[in-house]
Amino acid sequence: MEKGKKTIDKNSIRFTIMAVVLIAIFCFAISPVTLQNDTFYTIKIGEHILQNGIDMKDPFSWHENLQYTYPHWLYDVVIYLVYNIGGQVGIYISTIVLSITLGLTMYLVNTKLTKNKLTSFVLTIGAMYLLRNYIAARAQLVTFILFILTVYFIEMFLETKKKRYAVGLIIIPTLIANLHTAVFPFYFILYLPYIAEYIFAIVEERIAKKYGKEVKEGTKITIKKREGTKYLIIVMIICAFTGLLTPLGTTPYTYLIK
Repeated sequence: MEKGKKTIDKNSIRFTIMAVVLIAIFCFAISPVTLQNDTFYTIKIGEHILQNGIDMKDPFSWHENLQYTYPHWLYDVVIYLVYNIGGQVGIYISTIVLSITLGLTMYLVNTKLTKNKLTSFVLTIGAMYLLRNYIAARAQLVTFILFILTVYFIEMFLETKKKRYAVGLIIIPTLIANLHTAVFPFYFILYLPYIAEYIFAIVEERIAKKYGKEVKEGTKITIKKREGTKYLIIVMIICAFTGLLTPLGTTPYTYLIK
């Protein structure tokens, strides 16, 4: 039994190493060498912010004092600093690093949640292939990673109720509000399936109690009520205020509507 277990462990480790290497190579291969036009605008906006601060004005418009919200100001600053250090090659390298990080995060989170490494590997390669046109030096590449981590932190918080996952869930929307303001509202959509699951579980439980033995013999409780969900709702409410932790004022709440 011990030899068999050791063999399984070794095979599992070998598969993980192989999967990580192949995913990294694939993510490198789909990372574009050329930069999008928006990237050059991002660089100049980052430079402008460092020199003048966030003045909520578009410095490159034909119209004087045209209002501008700087929806991904922090990403713009980071990209400018990368460009300042390594030029276009530096931005290309940063895109590769983020692409590989996205692929590996997706794979490792899947293996943690599903326990099936082969399925996780196939789905990761497939997902990255579908995302290949969105792999660019843009804020979305960071947001994809943060959204995957959000699902992982939610699942682990419900499973373990450990505070560190709640802290992670609060940090992520704060980063999004500064890195990619446009998708700030979408962060909360990730919570909705868990809240719906909890509500349906309560309804099903109450129906079973109301009709008693007759229903219990003919049907089973199909949705598990996870008690940690009520604490997750509290975390979500706290996260709703993280949009204020930005120099953009109320922009995270109004940008999508506008």
